[in-house]
Amino acid sequence: MDDLMPQEDLALDWHATDEHHLRVSVGACRLRLHAAGPDQLVQGSYDDPTGTLPLTVTQEYGTVRISQQTRLSDVKGFKAAAPTLDIGVGTGRPVSLQLATGASDVHLDLGGLTLRRVSVRLGAGSAVIGFSAPAGEDFERFDCEAGAASVTITGLGNASPEQATVVGGAATYDLSFDGAPRRDVNAKVTTAGASVVLRVPAETPARIGVVSILAGLTVR
Repeated sequence: MDDLMPQEDLALDWHATDEHHLRVSVGACRLRLHAAGPDQLVQGSYDDPTGTLPLTVTQEYGTVRISQQTRLSDVKGFKAAAPTLDIGVGTGRPVSLQLATGASDVHLDLGGLTLRRVSVRLGAGSAVIGFSAPAGEDFERFDCEAGAASVTITGLGNASPEQATVVGGAATYDLSFDGAPRRDVNAKVTTAGASVVLRVPAETPARIGVVSILAGLTVR
């Protein structure tokens, strides 16, 4: 399936496979991603008031690719006219997510999903990534990389991935390990001249090692 959908609903079924992957790539966009019901892999909507940034959706076996045909020169006033992509991800089976955004406003609530791996790459803009509920027992890796973006990540205790890697250039990170951790989490934060705030609940045992040259770190 390969369709252009400037303004349309999204509805994609599970495939008869144990591995499901969702890959999303957008430029100028308001991206909202959250848990949906168990019956479908993806359900959601795309609204493009500019009429110039259609969406391409491709599904092959258990892999769904959603990408925006970005032509920034055609977008007049990002805040007033940016498209909105709302994606509900099914909770019925394990899913791996790969997200890449440009100058976007990103809100991800990954709580309640059964996750294997999550990779988020952010350009400019702002992003709020949360785990409002546990993310499954088989959550292996969470990777986040940002350029000149302001990034807030909450509920990392709920997420409890085996490995977490956060990388930033001129990004600003606010990371909170709140929630109920189910296992030890090995998290590594590497930045250039970024500002980093780590929030660890008083009741959560933590070992923190810091090597800092230009970046600023605050532990709360």
